[in-house]
Amino acid sequence: MNRSLFFKSLCLGLALSLVLASPCITIYTYNPFCFSFNLSYLGIVLTILSLLCCFAVCALRLAASNWPHIRKVEFLIVLVCVLIWLQGGIFATIIPTMPIEVDFGGDLLFLSFMQILAFAFVIGVMVFFRKFIQKHIMRALLFVILCHLITIGVTIYKFYPRYPYNKVFNNCFEENNKFTFGSGENVLLIVVDCLGSKLFKEELEKYPELKELFKDFTCLEGMRSPLPRTMAAIPAMLTGMSFKYGVEELGCELYPQYLLQAFLEKQTLMHRLKAEGFRCEGYQFMPNIALATETCFDNVMPRLKHRASEKTMLQVWCQRMMPYFMHSMFSFKWDVRKMFVNEVNTGRIRNRNLKYDQAMNLRLIKEFLIGRDEKVFKYYHLQGAHIALSTDENLEDCDDTDKYRQLRGSLIFLENLFFLLKENNLYDNATIVVTGDHTEDYQPEVATLVKAPGTVKDNMVFDDTSYVLADMPDIIQKLHGK
Repeated sequence: MNRSLFFKSLCLGLALSLVLASPCITIYTYNPFCFSFNLSYLGIVLTILSLLCCFAVCALRLAASNWPHIRKVEFLIVLVCVLIWLQGGIFATIIPTMPIEVDFGGDLLFLSFMQILAFAFVIGVMVFFRKFIQKHIMRALLFVILCHLITIGVTIYKFYPRYPYNKVFNNCFEENNKFTFGSGENVLLIVVDCLGSKLFKEELEKYPELKELFKDFTCLEGMRSPLPRTMAAIPAMLTGMSFKYGVEELGCELYPQYLLQAFLEKQTLMHRLKAEGFRCEGYQFMPNIALATETCFDNVMPRLKHRASEKTMLQVWCQRMMPYFMHSMFSFKWDVRKMFVNEVNTGRIRNRNLKYDQAMNLRLIKEFLIGRDEKVFKYYHLQGAHIALSTDENLEDCDDTDKYRQLRGSLIFLENLFFLLKENNLYDNATIVVTGDHTEDYQPEVATLVKAPGTVKDNMVFDDTSYVLADMPDIIQKLHGK
């Protein structure tokens, strides 16, 4: 076999695979907390995929070595590499690096027009100099390969967090007993995403039947979320320790260090309840917002797979690599809520074709059970009014819904939960807290509804005492009389 021909074929495949894989490294190193796998795992997966790409391109190039138009195909591969590089390295930087749904608004047509002009210019220049490029194609390929290797190395060096990753995210929460409750006393902490204080009061006016649902509760309208983001709010209410930094620091190594410190403290809500004989279980909404450690939770298991995180990476990569005019032409809308559903290793009903709250409600109805444990604590998390808005007040799929309708549909879970607890004589002796983590526009004023065991009221009452979410362990202990 001609060595130079083999080396050229190999470089063609390597250049194409690197321009495709490089954005995955960028997405991951900026957002490691959004994924359950570590960089080594991603590196192995990308290496395997790159080798397959190299092998395929190399094999096709060698098989067609005697084809008269093969040099044109080589030029076309170089052209495609440059266009992908242009999209992934320049145009994609306009899209937020966070793996979130992107709303271009009125800028999409302008961006599409500018991108088409840029692509047309690059194609025109390369076609004009095609003979020169074909003559020096190996130099062009080595330049592309070298630039991307340097970019990947610099990105990892500058942005990859240096902390004991496996200690933080090596475990996950198993879900076989997600709706198995204690036979005696239950302490339930239910987070409804985006349940802001103002939104909750408006919801009560819009849907008056909710006043009956929460008539035994006290609304702590002075509750605040000091850093109104889910990643900061949930650990604070579970551990009693607030994240002392800002939003920007949630994306760096300070955050997992905070998780390790907060959840390994001996004064977390779970440690306190375990000392009283409770079985403690957590069921998070997003990956990596509650540390799955055996010292806190009893439903912890080694992580077996990373399908949700792999799907997240693939969809965010597709979103970033898709040219703007394709977004405009085909009206693509990525389902971010499915992307961020927590890893589910077990459970009889999966989230596959259901929205998160729909799956939660269906599983509750089908799987409600009284278990052998007398005392049980559970942390649940509902989507609530959080985007993407896609369900109505009946918890059914709806394209033209709004935050009020989706929140009302989400609260059907609570209606069914309270009904089942009452039907099984568990409601009266239960300590129940329903709280927001932030408002729908990420402000700190959240609604927190609390019910102590044995509480019976005619109407919900309001308490304007000032609290922060880190006070939750003390509030819950006080509620159930400890």
